Amino acid sequence: RAQRFFVPLQSTVIALSLWGRAVGFEHLEGMRWFNRLLGVVAIWLLFALARLWGIPPPFAFLACLWTSLDIFFQLTSNIVRGDLLCLVLTLLTLTFFTMAWTERHQSKLFLAGLFGVLTLSAHGYLPAGMIALLSVTAILQFRKRAWLWFLPFLIAASLWLGYAAGDWTTMVFQLREIAPDFPILLGIAALLAKPLYSTFSPNNAPLWVAIGGAVWLARRQRLLNLAGWQIGAIGMAYLLAMLRPHDWYAGWFAPLGYLLTAALVASLFSALNHRDKAILLCLVCLWLGYQTMRVAQYWQAKPQIARKHQHFFAELATMLPPKGVVALHAWPDPIFYLRRHRPDLRFHQWPGPLALTPSSARFFRQMDALVLFETELKMMEQKGVLPRYRVRRRWAVPLAPGGGLWLCLAEVQRTPERR
Repeated sequence: RAQRFFVPLQSTVIALSLWGRAVGFEHLEGMRWFNRLLGVVAIWLLFALARLWGIPPPFAFLACLWTSLDIFFQLTSNIVRGDLLCLVLTLLTLTFFTMAWTERHQSKLFLAGLFGVLTLSAHGYLPAGMIALLSVTAILQFRKRAWLWFLPFLIAASLWLGYAAGDWTTMVFQLREIAPDFPILLGIAALLAKPLYSTFSPNNAPLWVAIGGAVWLARRQRLLNLAGWQIGAIGMAYLLAMLRPHDWYAGWFAPLGYLLTAALVASLFSALNHRDKAILLCLVCLWLGYQTMRVAQYWQAKPQIARKHQHFFAELATMLPPKGVVALHAWPDPIFYLRRHRPDLRFHQWPGPLALTPSSARFFRQMDALVLFETELKMMEQKGVLPRYRVRRRWAVPLAPGGGLWLCLAEVQRTPERR
């Protein structure tokens, strides 16, 4: 019988399902166009939000230009995930919340809450801190009218709990399985190290911590005309995006970070003398030049990386056992190639080792082969969830110019049954 799915990500599931029905789930390029189009919508919404926040048109356009040239944003706009949908809904939430805050219009506050619910249902982790801060702001700023913000959340929670009441045991199990086994101290260390990582790794992310410090100083000097909740919302987005080591999370945050940077640059530009304005413009041009150079490097390396990916897919297809059951967790994802060229195989994919528990050992004992990262193989072995296995092949697969990961094909060693 069909099993219920209780993880509250309905916006992503419904949107990708409808798009997949229209273009075909087996066509990777067609599926990618969903996020590419959302990327265009996100840039348009970013410009509209920047204008609502009082950022002059040239600097609002600059935020959009920075975003469009950001490697992380381009990555997030080219993978079949719900992060771009979450970003679009996040921008809509901020847009309507800003309109309610400036116009004191009740319907806009309700719409902000409605898009806030959809944002959380697109990605339950990334926008959680921002939604919590907006909830506190709604109580402090709107007081008796704050119920308009909370009403959509109460309706959505009631519907979800009513659905979950049919099978509490399965709901608790599913939520425990996806809960990240991520030590908080490791997360804090990653957050502190991220500025250095972002400087020396091949990406386009600026030093957000330095920009945050400059924003704090500008606000103390009364140069920045942003409200505390606006800066706090972007700060919460940064904290949650950088606490988890996924590059597409940085792509979700990038437009918000550039929005804050554009507000800072616009405020400084109006307060500086002519000489300092020229220096600031030079810094802006240097950053745009650096972004353009990185995009050109990725564009130039794309054909060679694509050829290596196809070679990996083809070699993997010849090495998998006939009519085998394969556990698959890899980037680039070979599932589309393998389904076309190895229809005899059955595949199981999962979120990754951070979501695994010792009970997952039963799952892996049913597999004939595992395709996953070498680091994951060792981590899962330490967790005790893997049966005996033998590594048949290792590939150094490039993911970016000058960077890549090791992927492994491991054969599960069957234990002979006693008679």
